[in-house]
Amino acid sequence: MQPGSGNARIGTVSGPDGGPHPPAGPAVSRGRVVAGVLWALLPLLSIGLAAGPVFAYAAVRLRSWRLGACGFGYLAASVTGIALGATSYNFTTFQSVAGLVTWIAIVPAVSCTHAFVIRRRVFSPPPPYTAVDLAMDLARERLRRRKNARDLLRGDPELARELGVGRPTSASVVTSGVTTTAGCWT
Repeated sequence: MQPGSGNARIGTVSGPDGGPHPPAGPAVSRGRVVAGVLWALLPLLSIGLAAGPVFAYAAVRLRSWRLGACGFGYLAASVTGIALGATSYNFTTFQSVAGLVTWIAIVPAVSCTHAFVIRRRVFSPPPPYTAVDLAMDLARERLRRRKNARDLLRGDPELARELGVGRPTSASVVTSGVTTTAGCWT
């Protein structure tokens, strides 16, 4: 195919060698990138208090109960750190120091790092699924069912006849996609 010959298929771009190349994937907008970075920094900027809601959003967006459990764990660790740090009027006890370090340093650092790891999955646009993709999936499914019907016919012709494989005029339980022509199995 020559570039500019007018025979190029829609949705393809002629490459340097003149052959068709699929178009590049959807570009990620600058606003989406900025929103993703701010979202991932939110646990750090809020000293870990926003880690729960951040991971709840990720859990809903990605449909992942594990991320929801992480968000609950980060929120519980923050609340526990605050409670341990606030229980002592003397901030030199091990309990209060451990609580404050957990609340101010550990939870924000770990949850922010975790948020940066999953940021691209959370803020990436869904892959395009076009009508052509749907038609191809349906065609593949029909081909798979026809192959299974042919395999059944070769392996056990009596069972195939009983199930009505290849007999579109009979009321069969299994619809196979294999038809008969003048009484011959095809």
